Parts: sequence; C-alpha cells; structure tokens
Amino acid sequence: MSHPLRVLLVDDEYLAIEDLLSMINWEETGFEIIGTARSGKQALKLLSEKPVDLVVTDISMPGMDGITLIEEARKDFPDLVFLLLTAYAEIDYMKRAFQQGVEDYLIKDEITSQILTEKLRKVRVKMLSHHAEAYSHLQKLFREYFNSGTVDLPSALSSYGSRQFYYCIITPDILYPLTDDISADHPVTALSIIQSALPYMEEFSFQSVRQLCSYIAYNNKIILLLDLSAPVSVLQIMDMLRQYGQSLLGLLSQKLPYSYSFFYSQFPLTLEEIHADYFRKQTPLRGRYFLKGKQILSLDSPSLSVSGIRTDFKEDTLIRLYQETPERLPHFLEEQLKTVTASRNYTGLFAFLQVCFSFLEHSLSDSAPKPDYEDCKDLPSLSAFLIRQYKLLMEKDSLSHDSRQAVSYIMEHCGNPELSLQEIADHIGLSVTHFSRIFKTETGETVGDYITTYRMQKACHLLKETNLKIYEISEKTGYSSPQYFSQVFVKQFGLKPLDYRKRNRI
Repeated sequence: MSHPLRVLLVDDEYLAIEDLLSMINWEETGFEIIGTARSGKQALKLLSEKPVDLVVTDISMPGMDGITLIEEARKDFPDLVFLLLTAYAEIDYMKRAFQQGVEDYLIKDEITSQILTEKLRKVRVKMLSHHAEAYSHLQKLFREYFNSGTVDLPSALSSYGSRQFYYCIITPDILYPLTDDISADHPVTALSIIQSALPYMEEFSFQSVRQLCSYIAYNNKIILLLDLSAPVSVLQIMDMLRQYGQSLLGLLSQKLPYSYSFFYSQFPLTLEEIHADYFRKQTPLRGRYFLKGKQILSLDSPSLSVSGIRTDFKEDTLIRLYQETPERLPHFLEEQLKTVTASRNYTGLFAFLQVCFSFLEHSLSDSAPKPDYEDCKDLPSLSAFLIRQYKLLMEKDSLSHDSRQAVSYIMEHCGNPELSLQEIADHIGLSVTHFSRIFKTETGETVGDYITTYRMQKACHLLKETNLKIYEISEKTGYSSPQYFSQVFVKQFGLKPLDYRKRNRI
C-alpha cells in the first residue's frame, strides 16, 4: 500500500496547527492532510465524513481532551492510529494514552522539522506493515465467510457484527466460463481475470468513501464493503456509489485488458445481511449476461431480471440438422439464441451453449475451437464466434452422403456394445470392403477407430456434465465391462475416468 496516509490534525490553538502544516513537506513524507479540527467534537465529526489513517492530536483541549477523543473515536474506528502532542506537565497522562493504543507522542516544545519527519516516517513504516498484515488477515476472513453458505458471522469477525455497510460487487464481463487450467490455449481463466482486478481495488480511494475491505467471494466475484457513515441523503449516497463505480471501472479499463461491471446495494446492511443478500443475488446477477459490458447498476435493478426455464434443446437436434440440411445450421442457431435472449432465460442460454460447444467438440475432435476472452466477453461476441465456427465446420466438411449417414448411425447407436462394421455397412447399403475404403479415405480413421473416438468423446462429456456412475457411463457408451471401459479411457487420455472428472468438472 504505497498511497499517502491520510492525516487529521487536531489542536485548539490555531497557530499550533499552522506550525505543524508548515514545518515539513507532508506529501514528500508520505502523508496527506485531509483536514484540521479545533476541538475533539469537531474531530469526531470529520472522522465520520472522511477516511482517516492517522490523527495527530493535542492532549489538552477544552470540552473534550485528546484522551477522550481517542476513547470515543475507537468505538467506531478501532484501527485508527493516534500520535499525541503533549507538554512536559502532561506526561502523567501518557499511561492512560498508551492504554488506549496510542502509537507515539511528541513533546511540543521539542518539535523540530527533523524530529517530526523522523517520527512520522517511523510511524508510516509501522502503519504500512501493520495495515498490510491486518488487511491480509481480514481479507482471508471475509473470503472464507463469503465462500461459505454458513450464514452465522464467524467469531473472528464479531467486532463488525453490529456495523452496517453498503456493499458492491465487481464481476468480469465474461459469458461462457473459460477453463480452470491456464495453458497455451487458455492464457487466462475466469478466476485470473477477477484476481487481476483485486490489487487495484485494494489501492482505490474515492472522495469520502471509506473502504473496509475488498475480497474474492463465491462464484468469482469481488465484494467491496464500503462505510458511508456521513450524514447525507439516500439520493446523495446512490449518486456517490455510481460515481465510485464509474471511477473504479475507469481505472480498471486503464490498467487491464479486461472489462468489468459494477453493482451496488441501495441500503446499508450488517455483514450477516450482506452475506445472505449476496447469495440471493446470484440469480439476478445472471441478468448481466443479456446486457452490454461495463454496467453500473443497483443490485435491485429491473434490468437484472431473468427467468430460469429448462429447455429440451439436445445435441441430437444439431446432429440431425447437420446430417440432413447443414446449410440451415447457422440460421437455426441464431434463432435459438434470439429465443433464449428475448425471454432472458439464463438456464436455456447455458444449456444452449453447452450443447453448441459439445457438438463442436465431438465434430472437430482435437481441432475443436477454444474461445478466448474476446469471444466470451458478451452475448453478441460469443454468438458471432459460434456462428463463425459452424460455418467453418461446413466449409471444411467433405464427407459424402454415405459417410454422413454412417457417422449419424454411429452417434445414434454408440451405446450398443454389438455395434459392428457389418451393421453400419448394411444400414447404408454398401459392401463392407467398399464402405471401409470410402470411410477411411474421407475421415482418416477406420470405422472401428472412429467408433472408439466418438465413444470416448461422449464419455468425456458425461463425466464433465453429469453425476452418472462409471458403470452407467460405460453402458451408455457401448462398453458392457466398466473395467474394459476404464482401460480404453486410460489408453486414450492417459488418466482414469474419475481423475478426468476431477480435473475438468465445471
């Protein structure tokens, strides 16, 4: 945390404050003066309005002395650091001051620019070290709490139990999940996109918004807890949150090649209430998939309304269409996408996308396209990617009608352990010898190898997308023996079926 630490100067003597302001270059020393106060009450008011890291305060002040100021400020700002200004005659007060956690003190008559600079630099080093350690620990606590379905506030966070915060959610503008593994084909992941934004959240400051913590929560989103305790109206707070979001997204667009959206709560909530609300908002937040990127919206915005209707869209539909009238495929996909988009049906959308990518994977095998971030950042870009790939698939496909019929038959009957070359040849009306020669020439594989490859591809799909047992997947892919199925799978992919499921489960 290299940004200037924010300082509030408190002294009832005007000249004392002027001396402190002019004695050193505060900015070069790593501090920013955010305000001055002439009394303890005025200081408390400023603390409620502006984020402050360090308070430099006189002990002896009328009405509310420095010790009382510290005691009162600690109630709402337990992490605030204090540096006391004292006279020789007030040394007896220091024991009480240190009991309140005062960082250090300066004797007024002995203050010089050199002494003040050295003292502040020592305080800054200690504060930054303490802030980094404390902040990291706090992040860990919040991350664990907001990645768990447990509603009750952990005892480690009990000191924040009665406090209320506005909370914001930062999400990456990405529609289809990228792989969980970083590779040459996938240089970024959904998690890495959100992780790259977190350091900028930690350093970000805006007007009088006090950020308690930012951390990664369940489902690859960043939560920011904001303390807006200043006495302003609801409309002013909403305007401030929108400005905060605009400024933050502007910073991220300058620093990162990815796009993000910003969603904010309309009311202050306790941590337990925020936790419950965050998990409730997982479904409405899917509404962002149907919007353009870089959104700044209330979490209760009607723009986030969605439906979750299951559809019967199956891969077999694409297979039949591809075999019979492939030229209709791109238009068919566009119409299907328009239907789920118009109804804002996120369940139908993701079922549609899974079927589309599964079909491409089965049709193209090792050459199946892998979308990158630019292809996944919103619905139009992903739609364009899919249509482009299906058009390329048709352009590259040189299978004859007989081979197409054979492939379609294999797909439909791959679950039959007795499926044979003779059966397929009889179905399309060719001799085994003639059919075998045509199929090998056009596909580059023997019929037996093609059947095995397709069965293994289907097994991979079932391992990733279902909870079926290994013996059930074995049966569905045409293997009467689970042990033999596992042997073939290991030979094909170099790992056992259950290990494949663990690595590739979405």
